[in-house]
Amino acid sequence: MKPAELCHQSAIDRGIPVFYGFSGQDLRIMALFGIMVFIGGADSQIITPLLPEMSKDFNQSPVDTNSLVTLYFAGSALASLMAGPLLDRYGRKRILLLGIGIAALTNLLAAGSSSFELVQIYRFCDGLGSSLASVAYLTHIGDYFPYDIRGRAMGWVTIGYFGGYTFGLPLSGLLAQEFGWRSTLAVYGISMAALLLGCLSMVPEIPQQRARINLYTFARDLFDFHRQTQPALAMLMYAFIGASTIGFLAYTGDWLFRDFGYSISDRSQIFLWCGMASLVFSPISGAWADRSGKRFPSIIGSIGITIMMPMIAFLPGHPVLIYSGFVLLAAAISIRQSPLLTLITELVPAERRGTFLAIKNAWTQIGAAFGNFAVGVLYDQGGFLLVAISCGILTAITVFLLIRYIKEPAPVS
Repeated sequence: MKPAELCHQSAIDRGIPVFYGFSGQDLRIMALFGIMVFIGGADSQIITPLLPEMSKDFNQSPVDTNSLVTLYFAGSALASLMAGPLLDRYGRKRILLLGIGIAALTNLLAAGSSSFELVQIYRFCDGLGSSLASVAYLTHIGDYFPYDIRGRAMGWVTIGYFGGYTFGLPLSGLLAQEFGWRSTLAVYGISMAALLLGCLSMVPEIPQQRARINLYTFARDLFDFHRQTQPALAMLMYAFIGASTIGFLAYTGDWLFRDFGYSISDRSQIFLWCGMASLVFSPISGAWADRSGKRFPSIIGSIGITIMMPMIAFLPGHPVLIYSGFVLLAAAISIRQSPLLTLITELVPAERRGTFLAIKNAWTQIGAAFGNFAVGVLYDQGGFLLVAISCGILTAITVFLLIRYIKEPAPVS
């Protein structure tokens, strides 16, 4: 089936709009993907506030336990390179189910492990599975929703990501505080297993876009994307986004704990307020993007992040100031999130979308892994202030690239 025919068939399958321009099937898909992003987003970040407790449990230094973050994103980067050809060759749904299944199993195994080395392996595999599922759902949205409503769809789905901070992380923190960090990973594993069943029954198949993909085809795509200005710079931007966002968050918990004495419950409450702000701004930014274009809100959100990251490090430890700073940062991130994701889904033709988004995701995870490693050195040498300033500079580079090089694409027909 050709891309144009596939898009047309998807539009027919969507049915009659019943809510906010979306059909009943649209809403079911968005709900499942929102739940997946809710669980996956919280799962990817929950290790950060748990690191002090895991460090004590396994008798490891903060730098050693922080390797769990690096390994997760290293696994994500590897899976992203594998995901592209698999998505375009075997279809979105199969890879989606495979990724969710791997993430569910490895979370359950990590919860029951008494070896730090095994937990490292399981977190690496969790990154593999989560990344496969992440690229699959993004590609599915790009194929299924027309570009003129894709921003709204992405905005509603990414509520789940920020909802993970609003409810998932605080509840996980309370669960870990009462029953230990293992209970948190076990709950994530069980939740992902339930999600697997939901996606199996309710997410429609989108046929594979390409009949034959081999190593040569993938290498050609890899080369083409990196020599075309907009796709190449979009991937570079996401490498910087991964490095700056994860780098900033990696030692946030340790900084709040060591400098201001914030407990795991206090740190979880910060994520609660951040998530509440994001729940408000995520759907707003999606609707804004469909009206004004996806590029402009992406720039505004990125500028806000550039300002807030260094500013937070200068704040004194009073809860009102700390909470306010993180809430403003969360608002800026949510303003950038769905418009920028929607924008890049249309930078390449539909038949190459899966491969492109997978390579983009690989660069994001490579950036995250490198950023997490690099800030460990910066944190040891100059503390959290040096980390925050460095992450702000990386975000400023993405603002420049967005303004100078990335253009609003016309819908691919």
